[in-house]
Amino acid sequence: MENNTTGTGGQDLPDSGAGNFPPRKKTNLLRNRPVFSALFAAIIAVSGFFAIPGILPGVPIVLKNLFVVLSGTVLGGWYGGLSIVIFLAAGLIGLPVFVLPGGPGVFLTSLGGYLIGYFIASLAAGLISGKPRQSEKKITAGLCLRLALASFAGFFLIDLCGALYLRIIDPSIVSKPLCWREWFRFLPVTR
Repeated sequence: MENNTTGTGGQDLPDSGAGNFPPRKKTNLLRNRPVFSALFAAIIAVSGFFAIPGILPGVPIVLKNLFVVLSGTVLGGWYGGLSIVIFLAAGLIGLPVFVLPGGPGVFLTSLGGYLIGYFIASLAAGLISGKPRQSEKKITAGLCLRLALASFAGFFLIDLCGALYLRIIDPSIVSKPLCWREWFRFLPVTR
């Protein structure tokens, strides 16, 4: 009688190449994108409470803008936009994810324009950066340029929506013309 040490009752198992473990299934990353959208929404919510003091008083550098644009470039336009929708929905039902106390009243403050801009920026950054092509498995100049343009467009759209919305809701700003000179004064290079 043969000594069976495999514990299979005398049956021979096909070799899976990794000892006695079954072959590992490849996971489809596309199925996990809604999970990553929720994860980015949580990261965006937490990052809003970290701010770096800016050069000008009252104008901090917030990490939230970085993660908003990053959600679009990493997840793509639609799933990056979904992460912003999850973030905004959490704030609208009253969870403390905004810098100001949550609820629908946040959209009546100066923060409302930036919140609208978050969705537009994430969607635009994802659509501009697009999916990497099969030939772009390595970092190339074209891929870096596309990501840089997508990031610049995302940051620009956040500021544009915030400035236009602020101009709409604040009567003292309505009388002043919106010009590029006012935007460039916030850049440290032009001081």
